[in-house]
Amino acid sequence: MRFVSQQVSKSLGQSISPKANFGLCFNKWLDYQYDQGKPVPSVIKNRSPLVKQAQRASSSAAEILKLHHARQAEYCQAMEQAGWKVFVFTGRLISPFVSGLGAAHPTETGIVLDHTSGMPYIPAASQKGVLRIAHAINTLQDDDGNWISREDLQSRGIVDMKMNWIEDDESVTLFGKGGNNDSLAGQMIILDSYPLEPPKLGEDILNPHYRDYYEGRRGPTEDQSPVPVRFLVVKPGAEFMFRILLRFPYGKAPCQEQEKLARRVEENIR
Repeated sequence: MRFVSQQVSKSLGQSISPKANFGLCFNKWLDYQYDQGKPVPSVIKNRSPLVKQAQRASSSAAEILKLHHARQAEYCQAMEQAGWKVFVFTGRLISPFVSGLGAAHPTETGIVLDHTSGMPYIPAASQKGVLRIAHAINTLQDDDGNWISREDLQSRGIVDMKMNWIEDDESVTLFGKGGNNDSLAGQMIILDSYPLEPPKLGEDILNPHYRDYYEGRRGPTEDQSPVPVRFLVVKPGAEFMFRILLRFPYGKAPCQEQEKLARRVEENIR
């Protein structure tokens, strides 16, 4: 059974169309069965039906992904003609990837899926967080990639006496800052990253060994059996397209040199 309206249930029929949006299949149309008197998703112990559904939906999703990339490319081209700096590059997964694992979901483990294509993607906010960490790390290293000594970091004003990183003007300009009177929007615009082609999904597991301990019932004793937690991942080999734009700095931005900011963006990407 599925927890949907009668109209939706009648439209779905006994089986879901191979061209159906996988995001709907995963988030809205799960099939349930009773286990000890409680309805649970039928895929709770086996994600292979979801993997197969995602594969069946890939042909229709491919066309939507092409439209996503075309729209982003047109936007980047228009902004570049207006004088913005545009950074476009691709990245290929060398290990399984998942985003949104902790999102609320009936199967206890989620995954971020694009609403229109139903395929996994990398949200702009996630990319921004990674780039900000990369920026901080780059300020702690010299040109050869060696860590700068604590004394030098403090003398240059990169960290304080407690070794807390002091955000520099370039970071504030690129990533922005909050505040009631001196807030600033980041000058770097990051677009959601979509795969070039529908990626292949697979199943992976977390294997917590101390379930009773995590649930607060007793200590982490060795007599507790592992309880595998299954979840979907994007398989290695999937290639994603990344697009970043750098606008002209606002008048109150602490760093006004667009070329200098562009070099820092390139360093953070590497």
